[in-house]
Amino acid sequence: MDTLQPRQGIRLRKCMDVRPVVLPDDVLLNIFSRFSPRELLVLMQVCRQWRRVGCHPHLWTYVNFGLAGCELELQVDDQGLGSCLRLGPVFQLDLELCRGVRQATLAVVATQCATTLQRLNLAGCRSISPSGLAPLVQCTQLRVLSLRGCVQCSDESIAGVLRACPKLAYLDLGFIPGLDKQVGQALGQLPHLRHLSLRATPTNGTFLTHLARANPPLQFLSLRKCPLVPMPALAALLRTEGPRTHMQRLDLRQMPYTAEALAHFATLLDTLQSLLYVDVDAMLVMERFVLTSAVGGYQYQAAALDDDPRDSLQNNTFYAAFAPGPTRLAGAHHETYGCILD
Repeated sequence: MDTLQPRQGIRLRKCMDVRPVVLPDDVLLNIFSRFSPRELLVLMQVCRQWRRVGCHPHLWTYVNFGLAGCELELQVDDQGLGSCLRLGPVFQLDLELCRGVRQATLAVVATQCATTLQRLNLAGCRSISPSGLAPLVQCTQLRVLSLRGCVQCSDESIAGVLRACPKLAYLDLGFIPGLDKQVGQALGQLPHLRHLSLRATPTNGTFLTHLARANPPLQFLSLRKCPLVPMPALAALLRTEGPRTHMQRLDLRQMPYTAEALAHFATLLDTLQSLLYVDVDAMLVMERFVLTSAVGGYQYQAAALDDDPRDSLQNNTFYAAFAPGPTRLAGAHHETYGCILD
């Protein structure tokens, strides 16, 4: 039988010669900037070029291992986290809802980026022990810190971090079982503190009294869902020496205040010449009431829009908004000046 012979002049090897396309480093860098740290660690194992580009410091200024808005929790490996932080400089680190974050993890963070870290999110890290925040005293450049839901952290460890980080401007201490006078006094040593959230954190009169004495230059204070905040203590916080010139917003939503207590609270607002917003939850006030005052030439008014405040209020919340001239209410069918609906 005759065998088939290849035709003369045909080079089969040429047809099978496939040359890879090599992207420039700057193009790869732009592509890699869209991936999370976990995905970058996988991409860096593909080839030498991808590993070289993946190690670029620009990709590691913001390290996000958090799962904000997710029900799942991820385990954080201290060794892997340390490898990521070494690629820095890291300015922002997000570990929200990560399991396994403990004192050893924060020690790795402090070792690798103590002089560069400015933003740290530890919200929902329930594994941190009472003294687990101790390594953070080395991170003296922190400006934003969230400890929301760190239920095991002691007041002493929180106060120690606050005293060591004088540049803090944003602080979230929500959903913590309780705070004592140590934390209140430490807050007074933060000359740049503008935003303080104590959402759902039991704040007794002693804590608020020490916070009032400390008198940090707050622009925003959230006491949302705080149980049993004494009105006299809140009044003491607002009536500090001299009128406050910084406070712009108070969040008092979902607090068990009566209409009489809120009416008494309205008399205190004249000391807050810069106040722009007072957020109050109408669902907790079971009768119609109106708060009116004139502060610094501005008129404001907050009122339930119906006889039953549970009807037709947008998000069941109304807002006191300062505006020149007639005030417009923030409701289902009402306009308003500058109200923040969240």
